[in-house]
Amino acid sequence: MQTTTKLLTSPSFTLAAVEPAPSGQDQFQKALGVANKYRSRDGRKALQAIATNYIVIGIFIYASEYASSSSLYFISSSKYLIYISACLIIASRLRAFENLVHEASHYNLFSSREAHYSYQFLYSFPVLRVLEDYRTSHLIHHQHLGDATKDPDLIRILEIVDFFTSYCSYPSKIIFRVLVLATTYITGTTTHLSYYFAVPFFGVLPILRYWAEVAEHLGMDMASKFGHSRNNLGFGHLWYMHPHNDGYHAVHHIHSQVPFHQLPEAHAALMRENEGFRKEAVISRGIGETF
Repeated sequence: MQTTTKLLTSPSFTLAAVEPAPSGQDQFQKALGVANKYRSRDGRKALQAIATNYIVIGIFIYASEYASSSSLYFISSSKYLIYISACLIIASRLRAFENLVHEASHYNLFSSREAHYSYQFLYSFPVLRVLEDYRTSHLIHHQHLGDATKDPDLIRILEIVDFFTSYCSYPSKIIFRVLVLATTYITGTTTHLSYYFAVPFFGVLPILRYWAEVAEHLGMDMASKFGHSRNNLGFGHLWYMHPHNDGYHAVHHIHSQVPFHQLPEAHAALMRENEGFRKEAVISRGIGETF
């Protein structure tokens, strides 16, 4: 057992006494107490996050379509580069929606649990996820973190089959599919669905998702109370690979009830107030540094 030395003094003598240092479990319990202060949900921030994703997607679709139809040579000549850029950004926003599904699986978006299911057509269905099925799988990940035979995050790569086969969320997800297909058909934008959803979702997002999830736990000390999850906190991480503060992953695995908008504050508090977290937390500031 590690020890620390404390000097005990009196008017007549000074004595070096030995007392046990705080154990890892003690530090973890204190960390839980610190993180527990940051549990407040805010539905307005959740809706703002959802709306921001749609706005970014809309801006890049517009830019790509404008470049494709522009009569200005210097713009039209860049239309393929702009389209590729749009696909990369749209894939990131689809990843952002997946991170909101992750937050919803812990009921961290809204104060009401029912609201997470009522609004999943806004953030979950667009990335072909069913909240109840994802929640079941993800809670197993928390219970068996790093177990190669039980942790679903180590076993799966692409999990969209449940959206089509699961009995959860009927009939709402059927209505969602019908409305999307009918709307694109009536408005003549079926090809846009292919260009700006199918290509980013099936061509870019699986690669982005794979590397984002690898960055969270690969190479970490799974026996450590604080060092089993990497914090990916650089701009490229937090905006592109780990949107909505998903890069603050150590805090999430200490206390999964801290919502996405509170994670930076909880992380800062733990760095200030908890010695175990401060010493063991692994922080990466750049994508190159992570890998």
